[in-house]
Amino acid sequence: SLEQYGIYQSHPFFSAEARRWLETSVRFGGQARSGRLSAEVTGIGLKTTGRDPYGSGSAPADAPPGAERTGLDPQFDVSTLFLQWDGGGTAPLHASIGRQPIALGTEFLIGKGVYDGYHRDFPQAVFATPRNWFDAARLQLDWSETHFDSVVYRVHPTQDAGGGSDGYVAGLDVSHNFESIQGSYGGGLFFRESPS
Repeated sequence: SLEQYGIYQSHPFFSAEARRWLETSVRFGGQARSGRLSAEVTGIGLKTTGRDPYGSGSAPADAPPGAERTGLDPQFDVSTLFLQWDGGGTAPLHASIGRQPIALGTEFLIGKGVYDGYHRDFPQAVFATPRNWFDAARLQLDWSETHFDSVVYRVHPTQDAGGGSDGYVAGLDVSHNFESIQGSYGGGLFFRESPS
């Protein structure tokens, strides 16, 4: 798949200088299935063309004046790489492990595993933020109209204020569908540890 964003901002971050840039992302890969077991692997290529207000193509903030601009080369990474077991009709259970997308509820707390642009190693496509994976183990259970979703994942360095990779999040999200209101309510309990 190919995504291309053309963006114009007249006064980014209250500045007087307008910015115009392109953000391109390409995904490639596939999925294989055998019985109840499936595997998925996809790669992603990213490139920001132009000069966005987020710093792509700029020198790092802590660099001396006149330092060489960085972040101009395209970036390539593994977008998904996970195994999943589906219990099917006999067992309403799903288990997965590896690099995978996770979207809980409205994704207010958990939905974006990588914050592009907030780390010097991830400067491309900051506005579009096409990286949305978690290195995680996940267990899901559907029981009647109630959905249980438990996860444990490693905190990506872009989500860690210290820039480290020693943090993790673990928790459980529960949602129930109510026919009477044609909607659902949900709640979750999560714990985050990030020593760095």
